[in-house]
Amino acid sequence: MKWPIRIIAATLIFAFLQSNAAAWIEVAYPDLAGVYVMPFIRDSYVWPGDARGVNILWWIKYNSNDIQLLIVTVCLTKIAYYTSKRLFSIGLIFCVYCLLDYFMLWYDYKQTSRMYHFMTIASTINVLLLFLPEKKTGEIKSLK
Repeated sequence: MKWPIRIIAATLIFAFLQSNAAAWIEVAYPDLAGVYVMPFIRDSYVWPGDARGVNILWWIKYNSNDIQLLIVTVCLTKIAYYTSKRLFSIGLIFCVYCLLDYFMLWYDYKQTSRMYHFMTIASTINVLLLFLPEKKTGEIKSLK
């Protein structure tokens, strides 16, 4: 059991270190402060603040925050795997939520509110369904 704990601890340390990537990159490459990008998948989406797009350092920060949340959720799900089947299932539901949330950052900077309504309702229903009582199946008795 020591090896998975070490892997989880190292992964969590990485998650929190990479969340500050934008600050480290800014120190190493200060010229990037003037670089702007439009990385969004949806062509019709226009960045509201600046016609040039989003600052690359802020874009790195947004991505690293979402990656941190995803990694922490995966680690907690891995821990739940060792404790409870139901808790593990709940963790998987939220891992999927985090993945979709990260995709929405790239799609249109999380501006599609209907998608978030759907994700929230679907996640809530799935978690609540996990708490329904399980049907007990009949026991097989010996035919002797």
